[in-house]
Amino acid sequence: MLNIPTELLRTLVSVVDQRSFTKAAHSLGVTQPAVSAQIKRLQFLLGYEILDKSAPGVSLTPRGEMVVAHARRMLSVNDQIAQLSGGQPTAQTVRVAIPGDFAGVKIPATLAQFRKRWPDIRFVATATSFENMLRGLRQGDIDLAVAVANSKPSIEAHHLWIDQAVWVRIDATDPIAAFSDDLVSKRDDRIKRREYARLDASIVAPNRIEVRSDRVQRYSLFLNEQLIDFSKPLVVRTNGQMSFEGSVTPSLETLLREARLRHDSRQLFPVHIVLQVRKQPS
Repeated sequence: MLNIPTELLRTLVSVVDQRSFTKAAHSLGVTQPAVSAQIKRLQFLLGYEILDKSAPGVSLTPRGEMVVAHARRMLSVNDQIAQLSGGQPTAQTVRVAIPGDFAGVKIPATLAQFRKRWPDIRFVATATSFENMLRGLRQGDIDLAVAVANSKPSIEAHHLWIDQAVWVRIDATDPIAAFSDDLVSKRDDRIKRREYARLDASIVAPNRIEVRSDRVQRYSLFLNEQLIDFSKPLVVRTNGQMSFEGSVTPSLETLLREARLRHDSRQLFPVHIVLQVRKQPS
């Protein structure tokens, strides 16, 4: 028995009612390519065309007319069932795609904080590659992508936020959970207490970097002209305290060393700063 997702039927009805893919995308809160992908998916599931491509604008085939009529009834029944929840608003599900490196670190905690403020919104998170994220956005399979890229993505997005990434490295830590051949030593009590090192850095203003750390004694910052202006002083604050203030000078030796280590011509850093983390007052 073929099961047709209701979101595909709702998209079809919206396209027919709005007489436009673009207007339907706006009313549904998705991109126009996502609407097109959902219509194609619906036609693939049904096995026949529902839109008449030979006619101008949005026109239905005879079978398409029947599909829309049945779709309206199905959506009406679906919405009536959803209203049986005692007047409580239906929980909205947001499908999020994240890089694998972020899956177990920052994103889950951020989503948990979001849920505390908006408990009626649920998340379905998937760790995948950047290419799969773009494909999922185009096809309407995901709603939000958190990605790391070297250039602006070539996709029509409903909303797009871009932050500059800062390259950091932990050089020394306090005693933390021990690693072994089995990834971590299960005999280490610090694992039970979740005693891990954490280091987050972000550019909060031109030539101003804020760093948050936990159980880190020393770390490195790697910078280039895309991140800061070398002609102006740089300010780095760690855990709210001043760590560095002054000018930095690009070094050819640093540039070549980092290029050899990273094997990536797109990530060249002529400045390497090593900073000590002050102990937080107890």
